[in-house]
Formats: sequence, C-alpha cells, structure tokens
Amino acid sequence: MISIKTLIKTFSIVTLLSIITANLYAEETIELSDIQKIETRQEIMKGYKAWDKKLSNAYKQEIIDTQTITEAVLFFKDNSGDELLALFSKMDSPEGVKTKAKSAIWRSFDTFSAITLDVNKAANEAYTLIEQGDFAATKEAMNPIINSCRSCHKKYKAR
Repeated sequence: MISIKTLIKTFSIVTLLSIITANLYAEETIELSDIQKIETRQEIMKGYKAWDKKLSNAYKQEIIDTQTITEAVLFFKDNSGDELLALFSKMDSPEGVKTKAKSAIWRSFDTFSAITLDVNKAANEAYTLIEQGDFAATKEAMNPIINSCRSCHKKYKAR
C-alpha cells in the first residue's frame, strides 16, 4: 500500500484529485492503481538521481551542507525498502504503459528486494548518525546507497 505521505510528496493535490476521479470512472482493463504505481516509482527514481547529485555537491562544499544531507537521507529513508517495493506490482509491464523497469526485476525479485531493503537500512543508519550530529560518518553510511543505486540501475533500468 502506498502511503499518503509518498503520494502527497509525489503528486500535487490537483493531480491526486484527477487520479481519484479518473479511478471512479475508469473502464479500462488496466487498473489505475498499477499505472499510478509506475508513475510514482518513476518519480521516486528521478528523485534518487537528483538527490545523488545534491548529496555529492553537499560534501564538496567548504562547509558541509547539513540541510541538504539531511533532506537527502530522509528522501532515501522514506522512499526505499517496503515503501518502494509496494510500487512494483506482480504485473510485469501493463500493455500500453511506458515503464523504464526491465523485466529482470520480476525474474529476480528477491535480489531486487534485497537491494532496496539494504538501501533502506543504510538510510536509517545514516539518519541515526544525523541525529547524533555526525555528518562525516553520514557520508560513509550513504556510500553503499549511491553504489547500490548505480548497480541496480545497470541491472534493472531500461535505457
């Protein structure tokens, strides 16, 4: 189940109302919730890429940009693990729906799941370090996240 928090972060209120309204009147064989899942996870993946860049730049500053680091860690924490896995239905790719996910995700879903659960674990550990004020250690804690993003995209993202 997608949390309301993720939906609000991902979509504007107008878009959410449109989705709800469209869902009430939908007659297609593809459930809107599956389309919504695809669109939401694509937005999250765009966020991964954007926060990867921002995080890299935050540590390059003369004075560490703790605000950006905190926001990045929270993004990864809130949009990985079970939260992200909920956006991958058992359906491969609905006919007529554009997705950047390779079918390899569904063929090796256990491996894919383990990667996103590891990202969530690392983000939670990084968040604990932020709460302790240890931003230098947070950088080390985030390295596995950035590396797993890149390796996961090589395996599971269509070009």
